Amino acid sequence: HKHKHKHTLHTNHTMSAAVCEPAPNPPTPAAPAPLGVSIAFIKRLAARATPEMRTEEVFEKFVKGETLERQCAFVELPEFAGACDDSGQPYIAPATCFVSHAWKYPFSASVDVMTQYAEAHPNTFFWFDLVINNQHTAPSREYTFWTTTFRQSIENIGKVCLVLYPWDNPIPLTRAWCLFEILCALLGKEKGVDLQVLLPHSEREALQRGIQDSFEAIMKALVAIRAENATAAVTADKDLIFTAIRESVGFSRLNMEVKDSLRHWYVETCTGIADAMLATGNALTEDQAKFVFNLASALGDLGSSAKALTYFNVVHETYLKSKGERDPIIARVLLGKAEVQHNLGVFAKSLEHAKEALALTTAVEGATTITAARAHSCMAQASLAQDALASSLASLQIALEILLQCVGEQHTLTALVLSETGAVHYRQTHYKQSIEFYERSAAIRRALLGEHHPDVAASLTGVGLSYKQLGEDDRAIDFYQQALSIYTTVLGENSSVVATVLNNLAAAYNAKGDHEASIQFFERSLAIKLVTLGPDHPSVSVSLTNIGGEYFSAGLYRLAIDYYERSMRIKIATLGPDHSGTATCRNNIALALYAMGEYDKALEQFEVTLASYKASCGERHVRTATTYLNMALVLRCKGRYAEARKYLELCESIRLETLGETHRDMSALYRAFGWLAECEGKVVEALEAYGKAVAIAELAQGPGSREAAFSSAHYLALVSKHPTCAAEDPALLSGLCRESLATLTKVLGANHPDTATAHYCLGIVEKSSGNSNAAMEQLRAALVIREAKLGKTHPDTVKAAEELAAVARIATTTGPLGSAKTTGNLNDTAASAKASVAAPATHPKATLATAVAGVQVAMSLAAVRERTSTLSRALHVVVEGWLTKQGGTLRTWRRRFFRLFSDGTVRYFTDETCTREQGNFECVSFGTSGFSINACRWPADAQPRTRMALMAARRVYFVFAATAEETDRWVVALGKHPLIAKS
Repeated sequence: HKHKHKHTLHTNHTMSAAVCEPAPNPPTPAAPAPLGVSIAFIKRLAARATPEMRTEEVFEKFVKGETLERQCAFVELPEFAGACDDSGQPYIAPATCFVSHAWKYPFSASVDVMTQYAEAHPNTFFWFDLVINNQHTAPSREYTFWTTTFRQSIENIGKVCLVLYPWDNPIPLTRAWCLFEILCALLGKEKGVDLQVLLPHSEREALQRGIQDSFEAIMKALVAIRAENATAAVTADKDLIFTAIRESVGFSRLNMEVKDSLRHWYVETCTGIADAMLATGNALTEDQAKFVFNLASALGDLGSSAKALTYFNVVHETYLKSKGERDPIIARVLLGKAEVQHNLGVFAKSLEHAKEALALTTAVEGATTITAARAHSCMAQASLAQDALASSLASLQIALEILLQCVGEQHTLTALVLSETGAVHYRQTHYKQSIEFYERSAAIRRALLGEHHPDVAASLTGVGLSYKQLGEDDRAIDFYQQALSIYTTVLGENSSVVATVLNNLAAAYNAKGDHEASIQFFERSLAIKLVTLGPDHPSVSVSLTNIGGEYFSAGLYRLAIDYYERSMRIKIATLGPDHSGTATCRNNIALALYAMGEYDKALEQFEVTLASYKASCGERHVRTATTYLNMALVLRCKGRYAEARKYLELCESIRLETLGETHRDMSALYRAFGWLAECEGKVVEALEAYGKAVAIAELAQGPGSREAAFSSAHYLALVSKHPTCAAEDPALLSGLCRESLATLTKVLGANHPDTATAHYCLGIVEKSSGNSNAAMEQLRAALVIREAKLGKTHPDTVKAAEELAAVARIATTTGPLGSAKTTGNLNDTAASAKASVAAPATHPKATLATAVAGVQVAMSLAAVRERTSTLSRALHVVVEGWLTKQGGTLRTWRRRFFRLFSDGTVRYFTDETCTREQGNFECVSFGTSGFSINACRWPADAQPRTRMALMAARRVYFVFAATAEETDRWVVALGKHPLIAKS
């Protein structure tokens, strides 16, 4: 029990009020150094108490009575004035360590911890509230004292020792005032305050017993710690403290800091106990073997797989000698080894041990036991890692049948097998089925383990991965953030699984075009993996590949190839040359070679990739389809159009079957169809393909996306070159093309090769509109970028140079481009780029949409305008403006520019340009009052009249406007919308 306001910082200074003349910005005086007591002083008091006495009982029996008459702190009693211990050290001196503890502890537990600390840090003087505080006057202190003077004094002391007891449910984390002390320590970290967590020696034995009983003991203890469940004797105190935590570090970080320290103590203590057992050289006893076995299992869950494998090997040898090779326990040890070797990336050995375990348990216990199910599960994981998808799924189906028969649906092992089944469906590109299995697994784990268990996070990660592949990046990010919050809180920021989720988050932000966020997450992920897994782990290869992808996106192709090659070396060493992961690295290298114009080398790499994917993933897999697309791009550039078309059609067939016609990956495919058709002189087909690419990109990724802008630029350039597609107003084409250029410049940067392509397309549009100076300016910009990024001999650079020369030549010989007519062909390759194309002499009196319709384009720009909001306003904005929204996971509030569209879609952006979309959802209803509005924790600036709840199918979005008038504008628009109900 923490007494209310029990902290009175007694100092060796007498402070009196002073009257000063007003002065601008007067300096804040430093807080005087608080007093502390030596360990000898503490032990002198402890000698008078019995071992079982709690700290509150010591206060009642000794401290309270002896200080009652003087109404003073225990250290102010005359007997301690100037007193020293037997060694001559004073009992009282300025404090060097603040002790945070709970009064419900046995007093001996706090004394034990202070003794440990003093042995490690000689000459320590403890600020220990029992003796330092004047407990008779402490309750009179106002709350503001604790948030100012008290906190500053902790910063001045510089060291905080947090006494935790018992190990599996520490009392201080259930008391609000103890949380406040921890908060002060965390807030002081920037000023050098050090927080150290210690437990009494007696807890070592208790921890050992806990592990011996169950390998899940540590994980359960860590999951159970939830500082936000703490209580206080006075509710007002708790509310003030909780507010202070939320408005500073937050409960998530507070929990994480404490759990990090506890986890370190758990692991260090347990491994110390185990290593001491092994150091004797004696055979382990039955109890010791059980402890080491369970500890190995726990370490595997906590990410210490290498140490876990060492202990499993020792236990394996012990049990072979004491029980023989046919004992059931041997199968369980083999499964433990299989699991940690899988974590270490040694998949072949993992599969071998799992098979041994299955054979043994089947022979000894039967084929339908829980151990047999675990063995099938381990075999499935190893098979999946080695691309044996059918074998993996078969093993999981057997495991699930056994578990449903033995333990039923509501069991952690059943949840594990369901999650692993989701992983196989994910790899088979059955993403909707994958989500079903992951969500089923998550529901079981929540019910059995609680919301904040790492196994729940594993299922959520799987759901996020599947949504990512379905093109729903915002939903994926939401699930990743939930998983990341659980993992960091329970396992710490440097866990390998945290690195995995960071990697997934980076990939999702990459898909959204937020490359700044993406590279930060990728680099954080790689740094953790290098420390926790080592430089040669397969997971490190994944991070290297992804960072290479970011450099590829930035147009730094040579640097990208360096990362891809490092990644491929790891893949070949760990997975073999024919593994799908190795093929992916080879595919990425080929893409970079293609971008650099090295077509023969690229085609050679793609052909090897295609063979690997067909063998490992199958003929109808999305990876095989992507390789067909990439080969088609190279073949187009080499002028082999018939072969290119065959591969594009194969890719289209597979993607329509596996992804659907509106998946974002279809955009790049149809753009490739457009390029090919343009090379073949098939204008109508090219326009149709570009139009599809734009429409799909905007539907899948939102207005202002990179994909949409890139395809739009090509569409507009082709439209401007065709005589029957010219606009009544040439400025229309130019304006739309400049929108695309602005988007690509913002998303990719001014010097990216794709930005150069947008300059090139705009140059073609300006040329066709008769604007020679503007055309040369854009073509020159394209040429400069391409020379710098791709080199002077790259086909795209040559094309830009030739087009620029042609425009300059025409401008010199005929004057403004509009005064002379020059015809040209439409082939957009290096080989055919030598002939320039000028604008028509006259513009038909028709709009762009009707002109395109006149050439019978099935997916014309007019159709694109109907379905998107960048190229037109047919899907129009109903209302737009600034709102502040609550995040889905961390519950932070951020100001975003919102747009409500006529189809009921709500999109929100970082600014009014609407080029960086942060999320979108289909609004089905809205409300301004009711339970959900009242239950939300609104910030202080969210006035009641400005609050709204926008309901989607799976989430409620809480938002508020700056003024009541702005809210009314949104409410009117929402209320009139035919697709949105008022709730």
